[in-house]
Amino acid sequence: MFINNINPDIITVGPLSIRFYGMVYALGFLLINHILMQVSKKKKIKNLTNDRVSDLVVWSMILGIIGARIFNTIIEWGYYSKNPAQIIAIWNGGLAYQGGLAFALVYIYYYCKKYKISVIKLTDIVAAPMALTIAFGRIANFINSEHLGFVTNVSWCVKFVRVDDLCRHPAQIYQAFTQFLLFGILILLGKHTKKIGIRTWTFITGYGFLRFITDFYRTDMSRILFGLTLTQIVNLLMFFIGLYFIIKKVNDKI
Repeated sequence: MFINNINPDIITVGPLSIRFYGMVYALGFLLINHILMQVSKKKKIKNLTNDRVSDLVVWSMILGIIGARIFNTIIEWGYYSKNPAQIIAIWNGGLAYQGGLAFALVYIYYYCKKYKISVIKLTDIVAAPMALTIAFGRIANFINSEHLGFVTNVSWCVKFVRVDDLCRHPAQIYQAFTQFLLFGILILLGKHTKKIGIRTWTFITGYGFLRFITDFYRTDMSRILFGLTLTQIVNLLMFFIGLYFIIKKVNDKI
């Protein structure tokens, strides 16, 4: 058993604090910005300039956070309806990745079409760093004592003392591990395939499948259909859509 009494604040000055959760996603977007800047300098993607990289990253981050918070509010409405002030308190955690991905992708698609930038080439490049950012984000969830797993007596269970005295599955760590695995797969694909779109659709497929499995260990979401949560239903859709396009890409049909 592990006792989780980790302080989620890195630095606190009066009422303000910097948390691991916010730092992880800030560093993730900085990493993506750096990678795309290098791609821009080497002119690997037509019409992608440094100014356009900055616009893409900043607005994708802003809209992604908004979308992630909206979707998280929907799936955890039971809590937020009783605590409406917490809806805007994103520093306490609570971002549903699927909502953030949807909002960010809509903006990226619009922006890339406007300036005739290849959407799929761009998403191929950012797929691996996105998986890595999500993995560290789940570790930040663990530090925040959120996204709790079901009570269990397995030897590696965790007691989140800031929540209760029960020993639980470390669901956040399970999800972090799967995203590190996905990151490794995407890196290998980048070295061994030149087919445009494979990394993008592998990310969509892998995230959907792995998140669908690990969500069975989480206790913080309502089961709405056949024992599945809303996020699991969305993850299944992601898995099948991604798998369809992977098969098409492998067969050189698109």
